[in-house]
Amino acid sequence: MIFLCYWAIASENALEPYHISFIHSKTLGILDLEEGENIFDTLNSIWFAPVGNLKMKKQLLSMRNFFDISYQYEGFMALYLFPFTLLNSTFGYSYGLHHFFPSAESENKTKFTSRVFSSKLLKPEFSEFLDSFFESYAMSVRKVFDEDHEICKLISRDSWSMEPLKYASELEVKINHFRQMCRESILKQAK
Repeated sequence: MIFLCYWAIASENALEPYHISFIHSKTLGILDLEEGENIFDTLNSIWFAPVGNLKMKKQLLSMRNFFDISYQYEGFMALYLFPFTLLNSTFGYSYGLHHFFPSAESENKTKFTSRVFSSKLLKPEFSEFLDSFFESYAMSVRKVFDEDHEICKLISRDSWSMEPLKYASELEVKINHFRQMCRESILKQAK
């Protein structure tokens, strides 16, 4: 889909979890994600957030026996690969791979792509039971990014800069990291 905004605005929106409970109250917000932990690895960042909705967490934990997963974070994980890619997962059962590419047409357009992948099932026959789960997950991902687009298109390109946020909260540290990586990339290109 096309986001009608500058690519960095769409990227920063994906990096900042502060808006989840307000904008995604009926989608991603139902997980009631806790503050979590940010980890930075050179250009990239990762956010691990426990699921605060205990009923939802219990349901997600009960699904563990359907999957053949060698690595599982029991919560929500969002890995941002600088500069255009986001990979996220809830409990490792499925993964969303999302890209925010600048458009050659206009700097006020972002080419957004999203793909959803499921983890390997322990038995092929489990797919019949889990198909509705994966379909629901894919529809939820689409709704989340539709909600994000509605917000992002309201933000002017002129409002974005590579300068750090002056009053960043703990939930916005990934934005300042992203902006720092943008500045460093520009400096490297200038050399």
